[in-house]
Amino acid sequence: MRSTNRLIIVVGIVVVVLTALVCTGAPAAAQKSGTQPDGAPITPPKASNPQGAETQSSAPGARSQEVPAAETAGQPIEATGQPLEADSRQMAAPTIQFSISINTVDFGGGPMTPQATPYTQPFTTAVNSNISWRVSVTKDHDLQGAVETVPSGNFSFSAVGPAGNTTYQAPTGTEFGTDVLAVEGTRGGHLISTITYSLIVPWSIEADSYSATHTYTAMSI
Repeated sequence: MRSTNRLIIVVGIVVVVLTALVCTGAPAAAQKSGTQPDGAPITPPKASNPQGAETQSSAPGARSQEVPAAETAGQPIEATGQPLEADSRQMAAPTIQFSISINTVDFGGGPMTPQATPYTQPFTTAVNSNISWRVSVTKDHDLQGAVETVPSGNFSFSAVGPAGNTTYQAPTGTEFGTDVLAVEGTRGGHLISTITYSLIVPWSIEADSYSATHTYTAMSI
């Protein structure tokens, strides 16, 4: 299961959604015990020669008459119908829903002066998934201006996954590339991760606008 989407950045971000249907089986109708399909009571035939029946004779040479012991004792005769088995099943297909809180990273939107301290901008992602999942990011290229490119090592990110569901989170200083793992986790709902972009603007590059496109992909593992 895999789905991707892309937006443009000045560090752009995407929304990826995977969905699947849930199929539900209808239960079969069950027949009530002790009744026929039309509602009439079920009456079993009398036993012709049950064990323990008494034999009565009215006169010498007369024929014997068999009387069921149950009737002689006045005990009720129970009748049990055969119920149909009812089966109801519900199957949930593997499903991932993925969203991102913003679609543009611009580090404040204003001019950025060169400095040793990195500019940072956090944003969040949300995952709803009934299977284990991963979120990765792919860059189309480094931050590019009209002439120059920001060195790859100057632009990085880190991630903090949801507590209790995270099996991997990208450490500080993770550089962008192709299918770089950001967060990985186990199934659950409303799983919030925080991804933080970090950019050091060097003195050595020309003053310009720099941009790139980052594609985030959510998929099952």
